Amino acid sequence: MDFRNIKFTSDTKIAYGVGKVRALENKMIPQQTFEQISEAPLENVYKSITEFGYSEKFEESIELNKKENYKIITNLIRKIERYKELSDIYLLKEDCLNLKNYLKSKLLSEEDTVYSVKFNISGKLSEEEIKNVIEKHQYQIMDSEDADIIEEYISKAKETKFPSEIEHLIDKLYFALIFRKIERSKVDYLKFYFQEYIDLLNIENLIRFKILKKDFDIYLRFYFNNGSLKIKELQELYNIKLEDMPARFKTRGFYNTLVVGVESWLKNGNLNMFEIEKDNYLINLAKITKVLSFGVEPLFGYLFGKEIEYKNLRIIINGKKIKLSSNNIKEMLRETYV
Repeated sequence: MDFRNIKFTSDTKIAYGVGKVRALENKMIPQQTFEQISEAPLENVYKSITEFGYSEKFEESIELNKKENYKIITNLIRKIERYKELSDIYLLKEDCLNLKNYLKSKLLSEEDTVYSVKFNISGKLSEEEIKNVIEKHQYQIMDSEDADIIEEYISKAKETKFPSEIEHLIDKLYFALIFRKIERSKVDYLKFYFQEYIDLLNIENLIRFKILKKDFDIYLRFYFNNGSLKIKELQELYNIKLEDMPARFKTRGFYNTLVVGVESWLKNGNLNMFEIEKDNYLINLAKITKVLSFGVEPLFGYLFGKEIEYKNLRIIINGKKIKLSSNNIKEMLRETYV
């Protein structure tokens, strides 16, 4: 799908929701504040972020912040039949993180490796329900509409002996579930956003496997299905020089992301800039929704923006803990939604 062909919902039924989101945006952390606290001692960082609803119990406060935001957006969306499934886009993300962690804990415990399960509280399912999905095959409690696809991917994940494959299979499950919901709700913007996201993930994986000189068949085990790039196109990319790859995407919005990412690899031997530019491209897709007065899209633009806020906070706080310089921390920061 081309961005120019997106038909925004412009639904006046959710005008109150857009107003609510605009008020919430005023409480988000702006770019200037992130720049400032990057230079402050850790104790001052904690003091500064309390103004925005966070605390020194940092990860716990992020989970609570997520939970509150998901609750607000869910209550707004579920009032309209067409959109009610879309509230699961972020709830399912948290549930899938819990599925991954639980499956990896089972796998590694079989190998006598100690692995502590981190359970996110901001999903739809409790810890006991996550266990029941996996152990008692109660797939319908996760999603009654699409229990078939949950069974398919969890069965595969339980068979593998590699944590990386568990991660990938549950990510594939997540994308498969949300694309079904997006298709049923017919929200073009969300389809476009997630297709761009998946295309970038597929390209990033391809670059990593190409650098490692792995066979294309191995790469295919980590391919995501729901993007616009098909296997044949990616195989053609696999067979050209890395420096020639960005030119194949001159008409795509993420062209500059690839240019910067590939140049950084060729110069410095890492893909950090690709990661940063990928997030910056996606946050700019989210910012498109800020000019809309109606429709469901601004609710998701806000949630996409909050994800970047959490990431920037983690970059600063974890960077301070391992004593990175302020300049290094600033280089890793992503563009903000506000």
